[in-house]
Amino acid sequence: MHLLWNGELSAPITPTRGVRQGDPLSPYLFVLCMERLSHRIDQAIQDKLWKPLRLSKEGPMLSHLFFADDLILFAEAESAQIRIVKQCLDEFCHSSGKRVNYSKSMMFVSANIERRSARRLAHRAGIPLTVDLGRYLGVKAIHSRVTKARYQDLMLRIQRKLAPWKIKHLSLAARITVVKSISTSISIYPMQTELLPMSVCRSLDRINRSFIWGDTEDKKKLHLVGWPQLLKPKKNGGLGIRSTRQVNLAMLAKGGWRIVKEKEAMWVQLVESKYGRGCSNTELLIHVQGSSFTWSSFTKASHLIKEGCAWNIHKGNRTKFWSDIWMAQVPLQDQAVSQIPAEERDAMVADYVDEEGNWRTEKFDTLLPLEVQRQITAQAVDPLATEEDTLFWTLSSNGRFSTRSAYHMQHRFPSDDHQWWKTNWQLAVPERVRCFAWLLAQGWIISNELRGQRHLTQDTSCYRCVN
Repeated sequence: MHLLWNGELSAPITPTRGVRQGDPLSPYLFVLCMERLSHRIDQAIQDKLWKPLRLSKEGPMLSHLFFADDLILFAEAESAQIRIVKQCLDEFCHSSGKRVNYSKSMMFVSANIERRSARRLAHRAGIPLTVDLGRYLGVKAIHSRVTKARYQDLMLRIQRKLAPWKIKHLSLAARITVVKSISTSISIYPMQTELLPMSVCRSLDRINRSFIWGDTEDKKKLHLVGWPQLLKPKKNGGLGIRSTRQVNLAMLAKGGWRIVKEKEAMWVQLVESKYGRGCSNTELLIHVQGSSFTWSSFTKASHLIKEGCAWNIHKGNRTKFWSDIWMAQVPLQDQAVSQIPAEERDAMVADYVDEEGNWRTEKFDTLLPLEVQRQITAQAVDPLATEEDTLFWTLSSNGRFSTRSAYHMQHRFPSDDHQWWKTNWQLAVPERVRCFAWLLAQGWIISNELRGQRHLTQDTSCYRCVN
């Protein structure tokens, strides 16, 4: 090998030692090698030998995907294509010294391909044929209708982590910490692209509740605090436990936000070309008949994006005057005092400004209150600006989306002026002491009076005080 130093090649260097497994240099060397395979595939496409796939007529071509040390190849189900694929792989192996383990590879074909033809193609490629791509990064590939049975493995994994036998070794504070750190982290990957069934969300919440209060298979303990109270932030008198359903929607909203904002990402171009139907911005996230489960999941969280985002006006050619949020927290159509003409409902902000940037107030002076009109005319719009209108997240100081703000937006907890909660959780004492003080302040210590309120005893007196 040679080193490129100041634009000149060094003397040849012959490596005498390999790279150990786990060496930080290994991933970089691997990426450099795989880049050569990517170039070879691109060359085969340019020579019109390799026929890539398209998810839609106008969508981008899909020929290969590389992620870490995994590789997915896409081509038409033809014998000639199998030959081209193997030829590219053989050339890459010959030049790099690597080998392809075909026995550990899998071939997946469309359901429109006859099974006899599929088996023939698999035999020619020397790759086992499969109907299930299995699990990747902890998430199962979707091949059929999604039901509760799909997430049985997920619930079993969480149950094993929150096993009842661990309860007797942990305090209340420790159990709360375990639930916060384990329950969400295990389910974080499927939550980013899949809307978990409501029954699964309830089951996961029930597992968390049982572990926090010390329930076992043989005995159910007393739940001192209701689940809605536990979901409140600590500053509002709760414990900051997160609801599975709301976390799921917040994670899906993050994916939807990326679809709206990251137009250059390949996966965004793929889904937009297939399900966009000519729409743009937040209107892109609408349900399409016959769409995939992943796209349907993103659309379920679209209301969070519409509620939490707003437009920063420059030219005004991307923002809808009536339906988009750009003046206040609600669209102008919700503040109209009379019926908006049908031909004006989809008009852009730029349509209400002349070439010099002056507002055409005659187009909306009879439709909006006077105070709203003053706010509009105070907004500057430059039709000659080079910068397009930009979408920003209103619930963060930097305008970037955050799952934390999307989660709290769903609850709208009222502000609590009682400063004791904040003081309690900042005390320089062990966490279990803070949890005990939290129970004590709310009057949830297991006393005879509390047991009497829950009809667990008829004697509400204290056996020490005898009153």
